Amino acid sequence: MPITYFLHTEIENMNERRALCRLARLLDNHYRSAEAPAVALIANISPARTQQLTQLDALLLTEKNVALIDFKNYPDPIDGRSEEGYWFVRGTTERVRGGKSINPYQQAVLAHYRWRDFFVREMYSVIPDAANRKMLNWGHLNGFVLFYPLLHPDSEILHPGDAHKWLNFAGVDDILQLLYSNRPNLNLHAGEIAQFARDVIGAQPWPEIEQLLREFTGYLELSRVGGETVVYPLLKYDTFTIGRSRRNRVIVDSAYERVGKVHLQISTQQKSVLALDLNSRHGTFQNGELARKTLLRDGDSLTLGDASESTAFTIRFTRQLAAENPLPYTETTIG
Repeated sequence: MPITYFLHTEIENMNERRALCRLARLLDNHYRSAEAPAVALIANISPARTQQLTQLDALLLTEKNVALIDFKNYPDPIDGRSEEGYWFVRGTTERVRGGKSINPYQQAVLAHYRWRDFFVREMYSVIPDAANRKMLNWGHLNGFVLFYPLLHPDSEILHPGDAHKWLNFAGVDDILQLLYSNRPNLNLHAGEIAQFARDVIGAQPWPEIEQLLREFTGYLELSRVGGETVVYPLLKYDTFTIGRSRRNRVIVDSAYERVGKVHLQISTQQKSVLALDLNSRHGTFQNGELARKTLLRDGDSLTLGDASESTAFTIRFTRQLAAENPLPYTETTIG
């Protein structure tokens, strides 16, 4: 059964919209077939204040798991080693937000406590059979704090203790690994999942996202020195990074020493494409000029770490493909 989507509250934050679209695309690619287990993604849950529940960026329901999801939009290294104190973007005074809590760890623990008790009460309306209710282990309700577009490889994040095995800090692209590695806590079928989303959460079907997941806004032509050009399609409402680390979605060969571990971020909206240099040591150049942040126009070229296209890793943005049969990018190392 393919994945189904629900929306609780309209999404106004652009970074949250991009993170949700990336998460939905990963789940859609994996659970698309009719033989796949039932899965529902509920976006942007904002409960009434009288419910005393925390806001959730998303709630993921599968036949075996329920996961509370919170997105953190920080592409830079994170110092998140403290349980009780603030978390910071490394080397700055910028705090990593934790909602009304002091840090994301405390935010996740509070959300788990509030939502676990809510589910214990409300699940009676979905599963009236007492024998089946005994199978529900809400103590293992999963919590996924997902950094978007990635969890920087130089980040230092605390490891939750044995009492909090349900909690995971990861990049959004790690979602499938998280689902398979966490302990199941449910035994639901497709009808119960849909009823849970509608009647317990109060969400409505969200069919519009299914078309949005497959809409393009342009292409990046990625050129290796002396090599072939490959094409990376740009989907609407997406953010990803380019660099030498394996955590990037576009991975540059380590031979390009002037390219940073996480060098450049690309963000798309409905039509616009924004390139942001992530404080790289050697910089990003647009049409030969040093550029920190730039809105790409059709035909613009970027080089990473070097102004010369003859020696640098080169990116060209285009609305239409230049080659009749371009080589697709397959998320392997380029260079």
